[in-house]
Amino acid sequence: MTQASETLGQYIRRLREARNLTAQAIVDATGISNAAISLYESGRTLPSPPFLEKVIAFLGGDFQYALSLWLIRAGVQNVIVPIPNDGLLLGSQSGVAE
Repeated sequence: MTQASETLGQYIRRLREARNLTAQAIVDATGISNAAISLYESGRTLPSPPFLEKVIAFLGGDFQYALSLWLIRAGVQNVIVPIPNDGLLLGSQSGVAE
């Protein structure tokens, strides 16, 4: 089984919080509903790849990393998870590289 240090939902939330954004900011920028953003962050559902790309682009995240997490959540085996190239530190309290 492939493992990652965080889930896709955790990554989306970490990006959003590190940039001091609300879920409403994502809604306003992408047109994706607030309910959908909540479902993505909680891990209860996966965004379609085009929606994932919109959210990650808006948040300034690493799409390849996010897509790797998406594939793991979708049940794909043997996914190589890259180190995210998003300016944030994995596992840091604030998520911001200093």
